[in-house]
Amino acid sequence: MSNPLFHTVYKTTILETEEFYIGVHTTKDINDSYMGSGVNITKALSQYPASSFKKDILFVFNDRESAFKKEKELVNKKTIKNVKCLNICIGGDRVIDFKWTFNLLKEEALKFESVRDWREQSVSSYVIATRKNWVKILSTHMEREWRWWTKEEVIIAAKDFSSVKDWKEGCNGSYQQAHKMGIYDSILKSSNMEGGRPKISNEDIIQEAKKYSNTLDYKKNSPYYNRAGNREIYQECVAHMTKGTSWGEGRFKFSDEEVLEEAKNYETTKDFRKSPHYHLIKSRGLYHQAVKHMRKLKGSERLKVLLPDEEIIREAKNYESVKLYRKNSPHYHKCRSRGIYYECTAHMSRAVVRLKPDVELLFSACGS
Repeated sequence: MSNPLFHTVYKTTILETEEFYIGVHTTKDINDSYMGSGVNITKALSQYPASSFKKDILFVFNDRESAFKKEKELVNKKTIKNVKCLNICIGGDRVIDFKWTFNLLKEEALKFESVRDWREQSVSSYVIATRKNWVKILSTHMEREWRWWTKEEVIIAAKDFSSVKDWKEGCNGSYQQAHKMGIYDSILKSSNMEGGRPKISNEDIIQEAKKYSNTLDYKKNSPYYNRAGNREIYQECVAHMTKGTSWGEGRFKFSDEEVLEEAKNYETTKDFRKSPHYHLIKSRGLYHQAVKHMRKLKGSERLKVLLPDEEIIREAKNYESVKLYRKNSPHYHKCRSRGIYYECTAHMSRAVVRLKPDVELLFSACGS
């Protein structure tokens, strides 16, 4: 008795990229090494080692028609659009190599005006043409999905749109070519499109900055303020301006000598953190120079400054029993380590040890 045939719908996954391919395979051994014969999966099999692939048998059928029907459900238009999908056409279409000769493919291709229509309406012939690298030869009469844009064509295409957003969505090819050709700014100026943001030179940014008398107005009102900072020409732009009064501009008010003199008022580095110039000193790289005379708190002294004993004792008064204090207080272990446990728990009730009922009966019986 011959072995039965299994008509399987399988899914091959590339573990490194998570790309997948779904297909139909008829075999006598359901666990054979077949991974797929599609154009993209074949390329992937030659690029990656065998250990990079995982094959899952999704469905097993008694006839091939049912397998193709299920493949058509799984590999639809939505699946094809998934960037991880390696299938190039909708499932369920039987592709038989020997049916499509070059002359038959040529006759089939002449029925369509574009490659997209050919790919969507005659899947099997397009797949065979792709496998045999005949698509370019057979599609010479078809309208291309891409085109070469000349400068004049880009300018004419841009005139059909009133805003940059509409131009980008309606004719993205001419929009991208305008950037590549360097004519994007000139098109915006001549057409007065809405939403355009033409490129601007450093000289124009510096010239625009001369409208402002102080840095605060420049920051609030200039559309090129951030660009000046990104292009490292900020100092040139604000050279003629008076300093502003915002927090960000306030850092220019004080010299290095003034902030270092103010730091001498603090005895410890902890107190120095409260200084209004603490972050300014760190940003200027003067921190070590500013804290030379200061005392650094260490060990238990630092802990007591961070959380004094009085604070721990005050917090302990929120608990009525030692059991609740031990369970809920974040300072329970600190009070023990600092030797103030009895001061913290003086007002608390102690836990009463309760014996189990049968143990109490035993003791009472012994006593009688």
